[in-house]
Amino acid sequence: MKSGMKETVILAPHCKQRELFRTLARFGKDHFGVRVMDAGELSKTLLLRSSVSYGKLIALKEETYLYDSFLRDIPYFRLSSFQDSRHIAVSFHQLRSLILQDEEKTISDKLKEGVFLEKNEALTEVYERYNRLKKEAGVLDEIDLIRLAVEKAEKRKDISFKSLKEYPLTPLEEALLKKASGDREEISLRDLYPKGEEREFSYHQAYDISDEIREVLEDIYQKNIPFDECLIALSSSSDYLPLLYDTAVLYDVPLSSGLGWPVTLSSAAGLLKRYDDHARYGFHAVESLKRLVLFEGFDKSVFLEKTGLEERELEDFLKAAGQLRLDGSDHDKKTLKAYRGVLDKNHQKGDKANTQKQIEKDERFYQAALILSEEFSKGLPYFLDTYTLRRQSERAGRIDEGAVRAFTEELERYFYEKKSDDYSDIFELLFRNNVAKEDETPGRLFVTDIPGALTSLRKHIYILGLSADRFPGKAKEDPYFLDDDLSLFYEKAMFLSEEKIQRKKEELYDLLSLGRHSSCEITLSYPSYDIAAIKGANPSSILFEIYQKDHPEADMDAFTNVLKKTGFFSADLDPLREIGKKGEDHILLVTPEKKGVEEKAITKRKFSPSAIEDYFACPKQFYYKRILRLEEKEDDDVLKVLPADILGTLAHALMEEIAGKDIDRTDFLNLCKEAFEDAMKQRVPVFEEDRKAEEKRFLQMMRRAYDADPHNEVLSAEEKLSARHPSGIIIEGFPDRVERNRSGQAIIADFKTGRKIHHVDDDILTCLQVILYAYILESSGTDIKACVYRYLRHSRNVTIQYDEENKRVLGEMLEGMEKALEANEFPCIEKPDVNKEPCRYCDYQNLCGLWKGEEDE
Repeated sequence: MKSGMKETVILAPHCKQRELFRTLARFGKDHFGVRVMDAGELSKTLLLRSSVSYGKLIALKEETYLYDSFLRDIPYFRLSSFQDSRHIAVSFHQLRSLILQDEEKTISDKLKEGVFLEKNEALTEVYERYNRLKKEAGVLDEIDLIRLAVEKAEKRKDISFKSLKEYPLTPLEEALLKKASGDREEISLRDLYPKGEEREFSYHQAYDISDEIREVLEDIYQKNIPFDECLIALSSSSDYLPLLYDTAVLYDVPLSSGLGWPVTLSSAAGLLKRYDDHARYGFHAVESLKRLVLFEGFDKSVFLEKTGLEERELEDFLKAAGQLRLDGSDHDKKTLKAYRGVLDKNHQKGDKANTQKQIEKDERFYQAALILSEEFSKGLPYFLDTYTLRRQSERAGRIDEGAVRAFTEELERYFYEKKSDDYSDIFELLFRNNVAKEDETPGRLFVTDIPGALTSLRKHIYILGLSADRFPGKAKEDPYFLDDDLSLFYEKAMFLSEEKIQRKKEELYDLLSLGRHSSCEITLSYPSYDIAAIKGANPSSILFEIYQKDHPEADMDAFTNVLKKTGFFSADLDPLREIGKKGEDHILLVTPEKKGVEEKAITKRKFSPSAIEDYFACPKQFYYKRILRLEEKEDDDVLKVLPADILGTLAHALMEEIAGKDIDRTDFLNLCKEAFEDAMKQRVPVFEEDRKAEEKRFLQMMRRAYDADPHNEVLSAEEKLSARHPSGIIIEGFPDRVERNRSGQAIIADFKTGRKIHHVDDDILTCLQVILYAYILESSGTDIKACVYRYLRHSRNVTIQYDEENKRVLGEMLEGMEKALEANEFPCIEKPDVNKEPCRYCDYQNLCGLWKGEEDE
């Protein structure tokens, strides 16, 4: 490899020098005095050694921003996106590398000969404007740099120049090499590697791509091959890398990827998606804020430290903050000032709802809301960098850190160039990157693509994904410079769609030739079934061609017979076969700790009347909700001005406000209007018109409530009461009102704000809640004769007598419930089909199994 005392420079675009030299060293080959360069590096070297200055250079990414700065000003491209700008930058870069001289005139003249003249005229204008911007900024791009070197660099007799057959050059790169050396000496990677004994290739038909990956690991474990002697070369990476990552994590396989890992595997990607949902689709409301902050990839410890909140308070805080719809904009200042005013007013009331504990909690939440708004105001790059949870494992942590760096750098550059914080045009592109690319590492299995395998050769090579639908793929023309256009510039342009497909084939042939030359053991495999598309897959025709080169007389039947196959029902599909045997020291089977029944028996618990109603509606649902306390869905309709729970709380508070007081209608409605406005300061509406309409409906409801109120003597309102029933059930609750009517009888009054009337006169099953309240009052010495539900929207009352018969029925019901609690039996009540609506909307229908969906209808 040495040529006297001369330095050797190999011009090989896209060849990875460090990996190549590391691989050569592993094969015992000297590379002293050798450098591998791409055309840009060689141009810089030649110009510097020729004492030619070249000014400021811009990278391909910066070219994209130049194109994007004006692209939409051209009518033909008025609807283009940032992705189009990036594509155009690459396309022009390729096109210009085909032109040897007089670039501007050549492009203008040749594009006029193309098929789609309107498109080509627009592209010509794009090119001209791009050139003007470069001249105004005084910068050069890489093609300009190469062209300058071809023009002004001196020939170097002190350097031995070579090119590699496996890395073909563009016409402009050929011209650069000729200018530097006077001629061209082409060698092959085979000339660099030592020759060994040639081996037969192995062929494998896997069931699917996950099985293909497991077969590689199985082979490595069975043959006891050191991981760092093995290489996986992927024909396409998009489907394989996520599965390779999951497999490496599951079986603790030491694995490094020269391709990096999909950014979608990172915590940062999940956080970015939730941030975007919260900002663009969630109206900055409760549920989207919860999905963001409670996401497992969100570093809650940082947020809790900044806000001073405790983790147990987090969900309650997010509910309060989500209703304020904080987004970090200047509008937050007005929102938080109004919120502060409501809190101060409430705290000054000094009523039972505003205890010192509640006041302190409100203050903590308010300060945390200020901080949350401030954190949002610092922008998306800051938010991702600050709140992405970097996982503890070395591999996952590198992916998380790499994703954060990739996202923040791209976003900061984009915001700087666009002078805007709107990232919608670049959002999808952010998820298409790979991050955390790794060099070959001792002790680790290495993953790369087929071109990358040329410089990362190992003794055992597994080439995956060689099915007909994956390799070499279908020819796709560049939408901006069609094949007909490119052919005008260079008859055999390597960027023609068919040429790109042919190049993929040649890369595989080069790898096989090089691997065989170096005595590598090579396995070629393909998945015979595409699970995502639910269809079978055939082997690539390339596989048969490869086999036939070694066996010229063989036919397809002969090739099929040499395929090692894994069938779907084969025991070989067991994921814990040899992998599990060899990796058993790394697989930890965790038996969940058994949690026994709480020390406090469920029969000793206190149950609210609504909880007891839940039991008689459905014991199974009661068990999930009240005993196991499984989380319920809390979907908050972000467009709802006043959700049912807030509306009910507000109406109840107003009815309590006038309990036993002499207040006229006008004053009451003014009080209602003020309360509604305060509520809107704590739950900011999305649309002002909706707020006005809701206020009108609310005041109308409260007017009816006032007019329908009998103005009885109020004995108590919202007071906590409890009693133990002879069955053993302890009942505890807060009756809305206990009143004495004009006949001197004590009655229970419960307010309802719903649109539908669910209760039936004198029906204990639908009126159980107030009957239970009546029992508590009776136990404390208050003689209750009747109970009433007052529907505030309808001025309608539903009544039930608290008489001996209902007392008897109540006793039987509670005794039955006590027995179920003692026996821990909570069956799901079979309901007639016509009454299955409650099951349709039950949060636990998937656990229960009674509701089967629409087929039950």
